[in-house]
Amino acid sequence: MKKRIVWFKMGLFIILAATVVAGCAEKENQNSQESQKGGNGSKKMHMEFWTSALPVDHAFTKEYAENRFNVDIEHLVGGENYKEKMNLMIVSGEAPDYIKNITLSEYDKYVEQGQFAEIPVELLEKHAPKYMAWLKENTDEDLFKYFNRNGKNYTMPNIWTLGPSMNVLGIRQDWLDKLGINKKPETLAEFEDMLIKFRNDDPDHNGKKDTYGLTTSLGSPSDLGGLFSSVFGAFDSYLGIFYEKDGKITRGEIEPETKEALAVLKRWYDEQLIDPEFVINKSDNLDQKVFDSKVGMIQGGWWSFLPAAAFFDGKYVEKIPNAKWLLSSGPKGPNGAFGIGQIQPMSNTGLQFMKHMEKEPEKMIKYIEMIEAFNFDEDYLEVSYFGKEGVTYNKNGDSYEWIPPYDKKDEQLKFGIDRSVYHYDGMFNNYDIQAPFMTAPKYAELRKNAEKVGVGKYDILFPIHKPIYNEYFDRLDQYTLKTFIDFITGRRDLKNFDKFVSEWMSMGGDKVMKEAQEVYSQYNTKD
Repeated sequence: MKKRIVWFKMGLFIILAATVVAGCAEKENQNSQESQKGGNGSKKMHMEFWTSALPVDHAFTKEYAENRFNVDIEHLVGGENYKEKMNLMIVSGEAPDYIKNITLSEYDKYVEQGQFAEIPVELLEKHAPKYMAWLKENTDEDLFKYFNRNGKNYTMPNIWTLGPSMNVLGIRQDWLDKLGINKKPETLAEFEDMLIKFRNDDPDHNGKKDTYGLTTSLGSPSDLGGLFSSVFGAFDSYLGIFYEKDGKITRGEIEPETKEALAVLKRWYDEQLIDPEFVINKSDNLDQKVFDSKVGMIQGGWWSFLPAAAFFDGKYVEKIPNAKWLLSSGPKGPNGAFGIGQIQPMSNTGLQFMKHMEKEPEKMIKYIEMIEAFNFDEDYLEVSYFGKEGVTYNKNGDSYEWIPPYDKKDEQLKFGIDRSVYHYDGMFNNYDIQAPFMTAPKYAELRKNAEKVGVGKYDILFPIHKPIYNEYFDRLDQYTLKTFIDFITGRRDLKNFDKFVSEWMSMGGDKVMKEAQEVYSQYNTKD
């Protein structure tokens, strides 16, 4: 049955691909006609940008972009159903000018079907120099090598520079103060002492033993990264990712040190230092436990523990105004190792132009130049964040001050200031350039320090297509998570850890690791 479903999908895709080819000429003709539109005899290109919502009438930011670049902008509303809408447009013969945020396997499928236009790297060097400089400044390798197919590039790669250091442990500093813990916990022993006091010494002063030192949530049945990553990091083990160790690729699931981390977690579970509901926690109820001051330490993005004016979000500060947070990258283990699983900066394939754009090179260049400005031009960023100086905001030194009534979000939306809508393809985020617009000056140092806390490893093979892994990973991760929960809660004896590793290998893990080593060697070869 499984093989039949796969072949059906492939057959359907071939049929739909034929529909795409039939509609290409119509799409190209439509674009050619629309590029002639414009007032006063001027030619205005018709540009399509994916956004989260339709614009308001006479939206300031939209009109600013149209006037600056002499274009007409059409909003293609994406949202949660973006990929469904994108695929529907493609198969109906009305392919958009570009798509974005697809997986590497989807990228390969579309390249094989001839759906994408080539994007010469030289074109990007010429028309998006700031974008190219940003890529080079934030990675020590050539990202284009991951997307080169038959000697051609078909993408504008994207990197999320926050990913490699985003995850931290937030510890209730005000609880430490109440309990007389004057030294920042650093070792596993010091963390354990802190957890014991968080559980037993009534840090919220309500006279009840209803607080826990540590909890987590598992976002899915295979969410290994959510399983107390900092404890495994203390033993230099990282679950659910491929990383290099002694020149070879490994995963934390099969490392012998992982057994030691599981032993620590079992002891903490037996002593009720860990929230017993960690197995069933979801993000919403987990956050509520933090808001209700029922847990003293939680893993999250560093921005969650800072005021919203320092970056964005700030949920654990805004919802618990009396809390003070200490940021940590986890306890040091017996050999001095520490860290938390982090996020691969190249988490998707970026942006790709569809095939019909090869016949409209001037339009492709216009897109590239606009995307460059939207993301790397400080004048445009100021407009997209705050609107029109003297009308919606005033600038006082390094500070931006809203002019009432535009200090209210509803009024900003009416004026047409909403970066989720009007920051056209703001996916190439240079947070250094954006910092003055995102961070109030009084929080600049706080944010700068918070960005440096998170350390750990991320999946170095994430950008590489791994068909064998794609076939096996879900069942392997689900099996690992279930077994590790059983180890922690005592339903399975830790003496069976080596047996688990053998079972993992026999379930396809051996094939996965062989493939991982091969692709690592292929892409790690120095030219």
